[in-house]
Amino acid sequence: MTPLIADRVEVTLYLPIDSPRRIGDFNFNVKYILPPISYHPLHPNVIKHTICFLQDLRKGGYDILQTYDSWPLSFLGALGSKILKIPLFVGAHGTAAINPLFNRKIRQSLIWSYKVAEKILCISSFTKMMLEKLTGLSKFCILPLDGVDYEFFAKPRDLSRLSARWKPGKIILTVAKLKERKGIDVSLKAFKYVKEEIADAKYLIIGGGDKLPYQTLASKLGLEDVFFLGEVSDEELAGYYQLCDVFVMTPKRFGGDVEGFGLIYLEAGAAGKPVVASRHGGVIDVVKHMENGILVPENDPKATARAIIRILKDRDLAKKLGEGGRKMARRYSWEKSVESL
Repeated sequence: MTPLIADRVEVTLYLPIDSPRRIGDFNFNVKYILPPISYHPLHPNVIKHTICFLQDLRKGGYDILQTYDSWPLSFLGALGSKILKIPLFVGAHGTAAINPLFNRKIRQSLIWSYKVAEKILCISSFTKMMLEKLTGLSKFCILPLDGVDYEFFAKPRDLSRLSARWKPGKIILTVAKLKERKGIDVSLKAFKYVKEEIADAKYLIIGGGDKLPYQTLASKLGLEDVFFLGEVSDEELAGYYQLCDVFVMTPKRFGGDVEGFGLIYLEAGAAGKPVVASRHGGVIDVVKHMENGILVPENDPKATARAIIRILKDRDLAKKLGEGGRKMARRYSWEKSVESL
């Protein structure tokens, strides 16, 4: 989003000192002087780099501050807002916004930061609801701070190489980090039921992380047509979206972690693909039942399997949901997100 905003206003982006240097040659300033993300407010690095940031901020001549919820970023933004007497807007992203409010060391400073802010821009209705409940404040609004590169994922690809590798057969795709809350165990169990009705189905899983627990589960379930592809390039990813017959990701609550939004469903939607998702967290903002996908109960392999089978067997439904996916993705394009901001 920052490069698009920078086409209209002058932007300086402050990042933690330990951030990867991957910003590239964009038309805005980037400064790596913020303290590392930490839940320890008195850590020496936090104090040292807070002073550096505030000193640099005084020189900038800024009109607006916009920061994110992770400690200590929102707190630094509030300090800067008070010192410079300029408005502050805080972006709130799901788990990163909600979980710190359960930390007694930083809870009050976070609430103070939210009180200082003009508005808190929540990525989803779920995030807004939880923050209102936890803080008692009423200055939260829903404004997606993530967007999908619609044109990139909608652009037709040459699928001959991928088709030669994976076709014939129905292709089920998941794109996610391999961790508990993504619900890959749920979709693997669902795939077992799918195979009983659609023998030629294949399940492709793209994403980094520890695949061993899921490979072990697939083996215990007697599944052979499950393929862990690891991380792929953006171009390959776009091709896999267009190759698949249905996109599936069924996140679930794990500890305090929730799915704050659902950008991945929008990428699949931009490619014109129907999706199956769980009614969970911010997912329900971008997956509307029977409009661009099918919503199933959280942690329910049988319901997930029924939804997948229904889409794979009903071409008209798959087409309708895929078209709905394109419409939803257009609503959340980067250009639309910038206009809203």
